[in-house]
Amino acid sequence: MLLPAGTKSPDVSSSSNTAKMDTADLEGHPSQKVSLKRAREDSTKEVKAETKDKVEEKAHYKNDFASLDRFQVAQRGAAIMHPVCLHDLGVCYQDGIGTPSDPVEAFINYNAAMKAGCIGSSYNIARCYEKGIGTVRNPLKAFQHYQVALKENIYYACHKLGLCYVHGIGTSVNHKLAFEQFSLGYKKRKDAICTFYLMLCYLHGVGTDKNKEMVDTLSNVDIWGEELQNHLEDENISPQEMMKKWI
Repeated sequence: MLLPAGTKSPDVSSSSNTAKMDTADLEGHPSQKVSLKRAREDSTKEVKAETKDKVEEKAHYKNDFASLDRFQVAQRGAAIMHPVCLHDLGVCYQDGIGTPSDPVEAFINYNAAMKAGCIGSSYNIARCYEKGIGTVRNPLKAFQHYQVALKENIYYACHKLGLCYVHGIGTSVNHKLAFEQFSLGYKKRKDAICTFYLMLCYLHGVGTDKNKEMVDTLSNVDIWGEELQNHLEDENISPQEMMKKWI
């Protein structure tokens, strides 16, 4: 295009150079640095806001469960067949935690828990069969489930198996095996109940030779806690009488 006389041609070198700038050139430009900095800050704020929302959501979810009682939490988990929740629901029904006591429901949930993978429920099932809790007494099944529990390293079952061998509950009387079970429970978890019966074994020569030294050693072990007291009351046992005569 022709320009009027005396008109200077525009300097297009500047606009041309700007058009040719690539992204790397722009990042070096002062104004672009400011823009990129702001973009990064905005992005960081968005991420933080999103993270905060997620944390708050999880906290709300956690607090929601914390506000519920044990029975309700167990019910929610049991609804999706969570093994531990099924087991805990059984405990709630057995002990009347958050709901009226219902031995039958307790037994049902212990079995469901075991089938779902909570092998620890085998101990509770065994106790139900032994005591007739929510089901008919069945010494053989009680003994078998205590064995299952022990195979899963639930050493609390040791004193139960020991007593089964002592009294012939679901199995033949075998004092030697009873002694071995009490010894195992004592060694593995310093079980107060096993310690008490192990002392009686050494005192009366049940399944082993009498050993006054071991009796003295075991009698000095601090076993007279809630665990042993509950067992003695549950079995209606007088420790004083058993020290005089056991079996």
